[in-house]
Amino acid sequence: MDINANLNSMGRYGRVTRIGAVVCLLVACVLLLVSLATPSGAVTDLPASPTAHLTNTH
Repeated sequence: MDINANLNSMGRYGRVTRIGAVVCLLVACVLLLVSLATPSGAVTDLPASPTAHLTNTH
C-alpha cells in the first residue's frame, strides 16, 4: 500500500490532508516544547507583594 500514491490519487484533498497532518505535527511539537520548558512547580498566581506570605493574619 503506497500512501503517497493514495494521496496523489485524491488530488487536492490529498494535498490538504498532508498539509493538515504537518500542521498538527508542528503544533504538537510546539506544545511539547512549551510544556518541557515550563517548570513543573510553576507559580500561577503571585502574591500581591513579595512579603505577603510572611504576614500572619490568623
